[in-house]
Amino acid sequence: MAGCESSYHKTSNLKIHHTVRGSYKKLDGSDYLHSDESLKIIYIVRGHGHAHVVGNCYPIEEGDIIIANANEMHVLRIDEGLFHERISLYIEESVTIPFANYKVDFFGVFKNRRKGENNRIEKKLADQHGLSNLIREIFALVKSNEKEDEILAQCSVIRLLIMLKKAIPHAINNEIVHKNDQRVREILDYINNHLEEDITLDILAENFFISKHYLCHVFKSNVGMTVYEYVTLKRILLCNKLICEGMNIGEASLASGFNQYSNFYKAFRKYMGMSPSEYKQSLEN
Repeated sequence: MAGCESSYHKTSNLKIHHTVRGSYKKLDGSDYLHSDESLKIIYIVRGHGHAHVVGNCYPIEEGDIIIANANEMHVLRIDEGLFHERISLYIEESVTIPFANYKVDFFGVFKNRRKGENNRIEKKLADQHGLSNLIREIFALVKSNEKEDEILAQCSVIRLLIMLKKAIPHAINNEIVHKNDQRVREILDYINNHLEEDITLDILAENFFISKHYLCHVFKSNVGMTVYEYVTLKRILLCNKLICEGMNIGEASLASGFNQYSNFYKAFRKYMGMSPSEYKQSLEN
């Protein structure tokens, strides 16, 4: 099998993205460090590589599960040339509303976890808690497009959240390939808090008392992308947020730290796969 096949399925509070690639290579924006607006559960059906989450890097194998909380930066780097398949679930908190009377904190285990830690559940642990079977079951139910199956899918999502709550405390970090130190976390925090300002290697090196050469090396090895790529992507994500809140494109680009519209436009098309106006129109539709 060659090329890429993707399918999207959704209910009122759940989205599923199923991806199959015959020979893996970078194809779209999901291959860049990004974050989502809801809890994301990624089940690796086939293929292996690494997952970068907020600077930490985890090895991933068939049957593993990667968890990314809302706004938790992540990217999968699947080894090129291999067959790859994954199922990604995007779960809204509203899925738990019918079960509110039970007063169970379904999402606390994700929100209270430090970003970049306990993101990987290895296959053995996932199988012990029935996670892979539940994800496959949810995928099949949502894909059927039957109302009755949508109700069953919602119940299965609750089961999945409960079993994840039980599994996550047993997911340990000792298999992290690269674990970022406090200095890298401080650099990431600085960038995230100063996106609207000028951010250069000189400024970062001066603020954190390290050479530009070492800064580039330690940042790329921990985060999985260059400082420039990370700053640009974070600014694109901030711009998207501002556009969603009603700000016009030009104002949003300036407020996100882009001083020249031409640079913003090129970066937006690169990371989003569409123009800013097309993105805004997609929100209106």
